[in-house]
Amino acid sequence: MAPQDKVIVYVTREIERALGITPSQRFCIVSNRTPYGETVQKQYPDFVTLIEPPVEKLLGTTELLESPITAKLMEDLASASPYILVFKNTLRVETVIKARNWRVLNPNSSLSERVENKISQIRWLGPLGTKYLPPHAIKPAKNITLKGSEPFIVQWAHGHTGDGTMLIKTADDLRAIQEKFPERMARVTSFVKGPSFTVNAVVTGNRILMGNISYHGQ
Repeated sequence: MAPQDKVIVYVTREIERALGITPSQRFCIVSNRTPYGETVQKQYPDFVTLIEPPVEKLLGTTELLESPITAKLMEDLASASPYILVFKNTLRVETVIKARNWRVLNPNSSLSERVENKISQIRWLGPLGTKYLPPHAIKPAKNITLKGSEPFIVQWAHGHTGDGTMLIKTADDLRAIQEKFPERMARVTSFVKGPSFTVNAVVTGNRILMGNISYHGQ
């Protein structure tokens, strides 16, 4: 089977993340049942599988993978040797996939960790980090100090959708994180004022593929 003929099952907490490609025989989606998810499922009933989440809580990727509904879908597609695709591969996600003898299309979890970890990425970026990133330093939270009235950014090694990133403007802001996590290593970066955007991109041998650009409110 040629690479373009692979059958992919995208398992994702939010169905919006999977809609860069139209659902089809070669691209199936597993996600939480939400009003918007049901709208998409009505358009592509054979290729979108929705799982009922607990009240007021969406199932995470690992929980979706563990669902008997997902297992049944993968069993039905077994003759096509499908690949699992997730938004972000983690050790927990990878463990579930391997335990079920499924194949995953994402890079392995150790590579994802190395690239996305805010501390280790400074190491592998090397000179590129110095050249392209704002001025930064790695240090324990207890050793961070205010320098005049200039705000700055503190980031933990891990975070999701911004919950590991803090804008420090005052001594009280800094004291709050130092009292709670004095020994935790952090990346301290100069604050760059202006609009903030996120773009997910894939760099191939001959072109760059980009997803939708997301604006982050200030």
